[in-house]
Amino acid sequence: MADDNSNIGITVQQGEVDSCLVDSNLLGLLVNSQSNVHDNTVNFSKSSGIQVNGGESIVSDNTVSDSGTLQSASGVIVPSAGNRITHNTASGTAGPGIQVTGSFNTIDDNSTFVNTGIGIVVAGSKNTVVRNSSTGNVNQAASTNYSIDAANNAGPITAANAATNPWGNTQ
Repeated sequence: MADDNSNIGITVQQGEVDSCLVDSNLLGLLVNSQSNVHDNTVNFSKSSGIQVNGGESIVSDNTVSDSGTLQSASGVIVPSAGNRITHNTASGTAGPGIQVTGSFNTIDDNSTFVNTGIGIVVAGSKNTVVRNSSTGNVNQAASTNYSIDAANNAGPITAANAATNPWGNTQ
């Protein structure tokens, strides 16, 4: 358990963080290259819940809630390249649920809901964005669930009750 640190709750470099509770830190989890971050719960980070700075990492099955209490920040932020972000849940953040600015990442089967920012933001290039669910996110008083730059490979975005494409993203 990493609780109430004035800086980073847990930092990992070429390692694994599994089944941890990370609560009330400045930054919840800092993930450097070639790491596996799996099945963690990150709550009440004052900035981002999980930040992926290095490439070749897998961030999966994590739950991030109520991050960005000090500054508008993301539940999961990925400024790096070549990572797999899969099956995570981000809710109640003061910024985007998941934000990717790096390239060549896979964003697959994540869920974002009730974030103050856009649910899933992908601003980098050559990222693959498929099978995600994003709903109830509010950005500047408008419901905005996805913002994906055209330089990425994204499945279609459709309403969940009208989805027919197995690679589609729903809202």
